[in-house]
Amino acid sequence: KAGAISKPVLISSMMPTQRQQMEQARKADSVRFQPSRVRVLSGAPMSKVDVGGVPQYTACAQNPPGRGDSWQLNFFAEPGGYEIWFHGGDNSHHGILTASVDSQSIGLVDQYAVGNSYPTEHCLYWECESAGEHTLHGIAESKAPASVNYWICLFRITFQPVPSRRTMVLQLHAVETDPGLLEVRCLNMSGDQAAVVHCSSVARVAELRNLLCETFPFTWQLGLTLETGCLLNPEDDYKSCGEILTNLSHTS
Repeated sequence: KAGAISKPVLISSMMPTQRQQMEQARKADSVRFQPSRVRVLSGAPMSKVDVGGVPQYTACAQNPPGRGDSWQLNFFAEPGGYEIWFHGGDNSHHGILTASVDSQSIGLVDQYAVGNSYPTEHCLYWECESAGEHTLHGIAESKAPASVNYWICLFRITFQPVPSRRTMVLQLHAVETDPGLLEVRCLNMSGDQAAVVHCSSVARVAELRNLLCETFPFTWQLGLTLETGCLLNPEDDYKSCGEILTNLSHTS
């Protein structure tokens, strides 16, 4: 019977919560970075520019640039995680953008590069707590030591829904139902059964982990523990399920 199962097989799993279902149903939003969408708060007006003077490298920027240049734009989002992608161009005259959403800092976008580079992408993570309109704010308040100026050149900003950056931990309870065949019950931290998997004892732990990651796509990181509470380490992924899950004396 074990030979009939070459990879772990999902037998049952819990349904996503309403919030998780809503997170998975969200759509990406792409905003063109142009004067009609961006409100300048301080510094020169926003206008079309050629990054590094190359006509094909078109973007928008505050021109001329200066330290403290700032702008904001509105966008709509729904609860859950987002990767905010800043599409533009980099070179040795560019600065560092400090970005925030609704006054909450989300990180830095460093557009400095030794040579001309276009198009470029820089990504920051943000988690939306409430549906509706939100405000992205950017200010060029610093630059790399080798940078000549404070240019921030962008042509688009994309708000890409992603799983919230929360770790899911499952405790694995394995029993041998037939020679070489394991039934693995996966319990969440509340003790509720999240999934049941059948697998061969020679299947790799990595295969089991991959199946569970596919089963719970809303999970950013997945932690696996034994009945003893020991957390499985990355090197355990290369071992067999039989070796790890039936060896309750295993220590991390």
